[in-house]
Amino acid sequence: NLTSGEYFGKKVVIATARDITERKRAEEQIKRLNHIYIVLSNINQAIVRIHEREQLFIEACRIAVDDGKFRMAWLGMVNYQTQKVEAVASAGLINDYLDKIDIDLSSEKRSKGPTGRAIQSGTHFIVNDIENDDTMIPWKEDAKRLSFRSSASFPLKVFGKTNGCFNLYSSEVGFFDEGEIKLLDELATDISFALEFMEREAQRKQAEEEIISQKNRFEQLFENSPIAIVLLDDQDKVVHINEAFSALFGYFLEEVKGQALNDIIVPPELKEEAESYSDQTRAGNQINIESYRKKKDGTLVYVQI
Repeated sequence: NLTSGEYFGKKVVIATARDITERKRAEEQIKRLNHIYIVLSNINQAIVRIHEREQLFIEACRIAVDDGKFRMAWLGMVNYQTQKVEAVASAGLINDYLDKIDIDLSSEKRSKGPTGRAIQSGTHFIVNDIENDDTMIPWKEDAKRLSFRSSASFPLKVFGKTNGCFNLYSSEVGFFDEGEIKLLDELATDISFALEFMEREAQRKQAEEEIISQKNRFEQLFENSPIAIVLLDDQDKVVHINEAFSALFGYFLEEVKGQALNDIIVPPELKEEAESYSDQTRAGNQINIESYRKKKDGTLVYVQI
């Protein structure tokens, strides 16, 4: 502060100063945390509205750069066949950095960087001084060229298995402190939950498609089979018959649906025997018999059941 006044009759300027370093640091910390909160909020909103994995990855990286003011963000997924971490989305100042990154989980040298360690350990890995951190040696020169001064890697887990990593870069040395790391851990967890949900949905859809496919195959087999087939419920009542059944016994579906099969085609003198067979099938046993059965017109036919 500068003020003017008189001192012993002479006009002077009085200057005062006080140390506000800590206040400025606190203000910068609050500013950074606010950016992280915005990133967390906006990515969670994206998770709600986006249900396609690659699109969510792209949006998460964009939000990290645009709203979080990170210099660069990229998301990598593990290809377990090649043991490489493949960049699937990125935003910010990239140039050829990701083209040359070559993170190989099977390599002693190229698996020990922040991303490799985060994936292998299942916990975040922070480098707050890239230039002086040995874990960044293979990537240090390219990082310096792009003014990456600190970085953080957060593992993404699907059903307990680490499948990828969310990587963030800052132009400030010492950018990532306990507050930012805690929020970014929460962010990685939210993305992981979203990936699990997408995986469950994919599995459910695949299962539904397989059920429909099996149903269609069964219906084709059922309808086109030259062998008489009848579907029964757990009370041995007719649910459906195929054309071969109609041709053999002379009944149409509407005539027999909901009736006990033994009451329709079993001659009276064979009812007791037929009931014992029904008891066996209800118990889960498979039977193979040859016996007489009755057609609609009353004539008997000798069949293998």
